[in-house]
Amino acid sequence: MVENLVSDLPILEKLELNFCFKLTRLKFSSCVLRQLTFCSHKSLMEVEIDTPKLLRFEYGAPKLPVIFSLTRSSLQESYLKLTPNDHLNTSWFQNLRAYLSRFEQLNVLVLSINSTNITFIAEELNGTSSCPLSVVKHLKIQQVMQSLNFETLLDSLLWTCHPETLSVDRTWEHNEEFIQFLREKLIEREIVPPCCDSRCIKCWRHYLKKVEVESSTRQYGNPSSPRQVSTICF
Repeated sequence: MVENLVSDLPILEKLELNFCFKLTRLKFSSCVLRQLTFCSHKSLMEVEIDTPKLLRFEYGAPKLPVIFSLTRSSLQESYLKLTPNDHLNTSWFQNLRAYLSRFEQLNVLVLSINSTNITFIAEELNGTSSCPLSVVKHLKIQQVMQSLNFETLLDSLLWTCHPETLSVDRTWEHNEEFIQFLREKLIEREIVPPCCDSRCIKCWRHYLKKVEVESSTRQYGNPSSPRQVSTICF
């Protein structure tokens, strides 16, 4: 369906696909497309697009595509919004890290975590590179469930990527507890953490150099809809 649409519109530069519940795969090529947006409550299984002039890519769904291939030579802005609601484990964060590694830079990674169960075991990483990915410019947490283990969530997120900034939406009442946890955990950290002396894979504490906390009103990727957020700069 989308392949035919793109081929029938040879000068199409902007394509938005919102709530296409029957769409399971996105596979096409275009020499002129500059902006592509997919947003739905149903995830795609496959994304394979050849768009050498694409400047902006946005994907919003509960899960990542199983197959993902994207031409990134001219990509300037990339936005990824995930809303996982099932059990999050080490494998889930490994898959997210592998997905992020395909970008030279991801402007914003947005997570709205509806899951109430999370496990992350560093020993399961099986020789994965220890240094966190620095391709993510900004990590935004929209929602965190109150019953979630905050320490495990922080460990898994900052192992997956090392953003320049991390912000938490203060609109959700449960997020205040997570914000307070971040303040205490990040600012009061030890300069030389002894946590990984016996491990080959070092955690994020060994790479974190500086932390600054500020409160502001902003909305990443959507300036017309400002919200109260707490931002942590690394």
